[in-house]
Amino acid sequence: MRNIQFFTEQVHFTIKNKTKIREWLTHVVQSSARTRALSEPSGASSSRTKSEITEAEPSKVETPSFAPFQIGEINIIFCNDDYLLKLNKQYLGHDTFTDIITFDFVEGKIISGDIFISVDRMKENAKLFHVEQSTEMHRLIVHGVLHLLGYKDDTAKNKKLMMVQEEVALELWSGRFGSAQRPHDIRSTTKVGG
Repeated sequence: MRNIQFFTEQVHFTIKNKTKIREWLTHVVQSSARTRALSEPSGASSSRTKSEITEAEPSKVETPSFAPFQIGEINIIFCNDDYLLKLNKQYLGHDTFTDIITFDFVEGKIISGDIFISVDRMKENAKLFHVEQSTEMHRLIVHGVLHLLGYKDDTAKNKKLMMVQEEVALELWSGRFGSAQRPHDIRSTTKVGG
């Protein structure tokens, strides 16, 4: 379970409940209902922007078939906007701020990768969507893990499916691993932007 590590780069940030987060992510990975397209090349993916977040309706989204995965090595690195912007320019060719970039090192069914999260964007998102910073942190962490499991957010349909899986994982965190109740997140009911 220590195959999930937490680091910081150019930011002072303390993460609580590391053991519980590791247990939660292990459960998410091992119980994933997503079939990873093994022929896809590894690479990096960036999170959604505010205008790309769409309403998720769990009852209208089909979940792909089950495939058992195991955790290889997942590094979760918390950094500042400037650090993540530099990575975004260097590896993705994007000159924009983002909240997360996931580098995929998956081999077969062994889930490995580096997940970089901007603490600055995380705090701003929490304010924007009226949630606790810890809730936004968990959302970003699981968003990165879902990318490693093969989920994409490049189309409206894929974004919807990914948001449903984020909600499922966050409910699991709230009910089994974290606090008993999770505050309502307006992303699940409100379409933001275009």
